[in-house]
Amino acid sequence: MNIPIHYLRTAKWILQGKWKAAQLSPEVLQNARGKIVLAYHGIDMVNGTSVNTKFRGVKKFEEEIRLLKKHTNVISLKDYVDDKLNPEKLNVAITFDDGFQNNFFLAKPILEKHNLPGTFFITPIWEQEKNILWADLVDQVTSFAPHTISIAGEAYTKNIFGKYFHTSGLSIHQHVITQNGSFIEELYTEFMPFAKFMQNDSVDIYWKVMTPRMVKELSDCDLFTIGSHGFTHTNLCFLSNEETIDELKISKIILEKLIQQPVDFFAAPFGAHDERTISLTRQAGYTHQVFATLFIKKLETEKDIVPRFGINPYLSPKHQLLFIANKKF
Repeated sequence: MNIPIHYLRTAKWILQGKWKAAQLSPEVLQNARGKIVLAYHGIDMVNGTSVNTKFRGVKKFEEEIRLLKKHTNVISLKDYVDDKLNPEKLNVAITFDDGFQNNFFLAKPILEKHNLPGTFFITPIWEQEKNILWADLVDQVTSFAPHTISIAGEAYTKNIFGKYFHTSGLSIHQHVITQNGSFIEELYTEFMPFAKFMQNDSVDIYWKVMTPRMVKELSDCDLFTIGSHGFTHTNLCFLSNEETIDELKISKIILEKLIQQPVDFFAAPFGAHDERTISLTRQAGYTHQVFATLFIKKLETEKDIVPRFGINPYLSPKHQLLFIANKKF
């Protein structure tokens, strides 16, 4: 019997999560103090990790929000960096990357219902007349595109599981994140003619990003903060200084013009950073940078560097809460 990879992956992570959670004392939640920033991405109706391994089901998301509200002090990212904390509880800030429309339609109402703040990091690709990030385009279009495809002279071929790999042996995602904005523009040009999935409304939830109107409506609510996620969702570490500054400044200018508020927070696409990009982000006018994984340990003491804790969609909400309180998986 041929079991799809995502079922095996799901079983592995669920069992591993349960086992690790069982090693934690319930007191870890009672004794949790300090502060932590949570990093979410997409919210869907069914916890569809076979489509995107970072998506959380809406029912589990709301249960997590209920548990966080009950057991922790949920605060804004601004209060987090300003140390406006409750010393008797674990203080939690909620953030979302990528700016999917599902954040607007599913996460926003739940946060409003429970009167909890959140920060949304947006890539304003509508200025390029696009409504899908390149990585999601690759994920969705692969089954419709030809066996081999060439992008700016680089060849990619599908393996036996139908996933594209570069001639170097890297997956298409691993290879493309080392390229610049011009290359990514070529990727859109080559793949968009095969984007038949865009005719299927049932998968919109996994790729459509927010429109300017949605972003503005979020910013108009006092609960929510808008941050930048770059202009083309490109890995800054592989760009020139000039290209990096453009990624940082253009997105900031577009978002500030739209929401008529300062955009002070930046979340690097793919969490990619080095000392050069950290410095250039500061030069671009951002007051804080947030990362799910901090590669340069000496930056932990920098006041404008904010570490985050990535949510694991394979865990139950109760187990998720324990790991959040423990501040590590």
